Amino acid sequence: IDGRLVKGGWRAPEVHEALDLCLSCKGCASDCPTGTDMATYKSEVLHQSYKGRLRPRSHYILGRLPMWARLSSRIAWLANLGLSTPGVRSVARWAAGVDQRRSLPTFARGSFSRWARRRPAVDAGGPRVLLWADSFTDFFSTDSGKSAVNVLEAAGYRVEFLARSACCGLTWITTGQLDKAREIVGEAVAQLHPYVAEGVPVVGLEPSCLAVLRSDAVELLDDSRAVEVAQGVFTLAELLRRTE
Repeated sequence: IDGRLVKGGWRAPEVHEALDLCLSCKGCASDCPTGTDMATYKSEVLHQSYKGRLRPRSHYILGRLPMWARLSSRIAWLANLGLSTPGVRSVARWAAGVDQRRSLPTFARGSFSRWARRRPAVDAGGPRVLLWADSFTDFFSTDSGKSAVNVLEAAGYRVEFLARSACCGLTWITTGQLDKAREIVGEAVAQLHPYVAEGVPVVGLEPSCLAVLRSDAVELLDDSRAVEVAQGVFTLAELLRRTE
């Protein structure tokens, strides 16, 4: 920033210190007059710095949270019991690299995707819409997903769901695990593209996950389908605004 050149390249302490407080929220990409995407810089720095090397604990825990959440959701009651136990809770925070003063989310009793698959089909006779559940909605905040279904049906839409869960790879991207992130977001694009190609709007409930599909997926994948998916995903508010 001040014009000095540092030694050490990607692994230079000065580089990591400069990026340490970046939240990877991508606010700078749209709010900063220069449009500088610091989140992408940070992901690339972490990717290059830890390629083939041992990573910080948080990269294995929080960086792969959707994977752990999917496994833990099968024994949600036991996972929640452990996270509510003082000693276990402290160890979990330490392992994840989380400050001991932070609260921890609890797992939902049953994932949103499981609820959606078992839910009786409602044919409102209106236009189709695909509700794409991100990992947090799927395994932690299922009520928001269920409420979104009610809102969409009340607006006259015929709500559909993916046959199997699709993750955008956000946590892998923010921790610089780009090789795996490319694989994960590629699978998500492959699942979402058939709907977009048919003109079915895809609604996501987590803005950060939608940002991945609108930006990171296009940058990470050499796939024209990613560009089409980026143009075919909407927030709930965006879809309702265009609803007649």
